[in-house]
Amino acid sequence: MPGRKKSSRSEPTLAQLRKQAEAAYDAERWDDVIRLYSRFLERKRGRIDGDVYFRLGCAHDEQGDYDKAIECYQNAINTLGYKHPGIASCNMGVAYGGKGDHNKAIECFQMAIDTPGYDDPGRAPGATWGLPMQKSVIMTRR
Repeated sequence: MPGRKKSSRSEPTLAQLRKQAEAAYDAERWDDVIRLYSRFLERKRGRIDGDVYFRLGCAHDEQGDYDKAIECYQNAINTLGYKHPGIASCNMGVAYGGKGDHNKAIECFQMAIDTPGYDDPGRAPGATWGLPMQKSVIMTRR
């Protein structure tokens, strides 16, 4: 097209975007995680790996955007073949707790505990401490 300059920088591939997003996640650069994974999701066609949604949820959660975090965790859980629904459910409980919705947090923690394989000692034990903590918050507010 006349008058239009070509960019000297080429658009990163999906693999490069994902690698950059993972590096940002490991470095806890949450703004970059959100920006890079969001770009990845905009461009990706077909099946999305649940880990992308999970990590994006963690970034939103770290920034206090609990509604977006919950949406991402739910997307991870709903992704066919996602291997860690219990951990995503637990994190979703933490996000609901952050919003002050302690009843919903309890539901999520219970869902995590009820997930087969979640009680594996190598996995995050968050739901086992989160459930009683949320119940005590509810009890003290009565």
